[in-house]
Amino acid sequence: MATVFTPVETKRVYDAVYDRIENKILSGELKPGDKLPSERELMKIYGRSHPTIREALRMLEVAGYIRVIPGSCAEVCYSGTDRFEESISELLQMRRVPLVDLCDFMSMTEPEFIRWTAKKRTWEDLLVMEELLEEMRKVQDDEILYTTRMFPYHSQLMKATHNPLLNIFWKCMADFWTEESLSGHRGNIVIHDISKLHQIHEDLLVAIKNSDEKRAHELIVDCSKTWVYVLSEEGGMDNG
Repeated sequence: MATVFTPVETKRVYDAVYDRIENKILSGELKPGDKLPSERELMKIYGRSHPTIREALRMLEVAGYIRVIPGSCAEVCYSGTDRFEESISELLQMRRVPLVDLCDFMSMTEPEFIRWTAKKRTWEDLLVMEELLEEMRKVQDDEILYTTRMFPYHSQLMKATHNPLLNIFWKCMADFWTEESLSGHRGNIVIHDISKLHQIHEDLLVAIKNSDEKRAHELIVDCSKTWVYVLSEEGGMDNG
């Protein structure tokens, strides 16, 4: 199995092992049906005693993350994030949350989350961002098309935090902002200078490569001021 397990830091005994395995399951690194290493292997990986490993597995089973199969390795059975993702997708598709409120939420929170991206991104994350940035570069003559390419890029930025809740929310956002769903909002989407916006995204990738949290924060704020969702009623209201 390709999943990499690493020794845990010294903290509360079985809770430390529980936390590490739980995080792998919630992040999607371990998926339903995946087998955990044997108890003996887990003892070596985490440097813990057999009773500690057994108690951590018992807690994971009680929490509904794994099922312990007699005579075999424990198996992941948790898929709760799927239901969470479906709920968010339904909220978006049924327009139960006004788009301006979603944009306000993104512009307020993304600058803080981008600090995590700068600290936790991997080289694999950066390669995906580079590919998405190239797709954005090709459609700078159309605000709607650019926006449809921009959201997967921002989704990848949040995925690079390796926080499962952020990943789910932004994946849903990227799936929602398609050319079809945005066509009815052409008059609401304002990009003050699309070439400037693209340059901000390029500079942002450089800042993240350099793990420059401060610069990444500044650039994502600039992005939210350059790409604006405007309400048409009473002269409009933007998210910047």
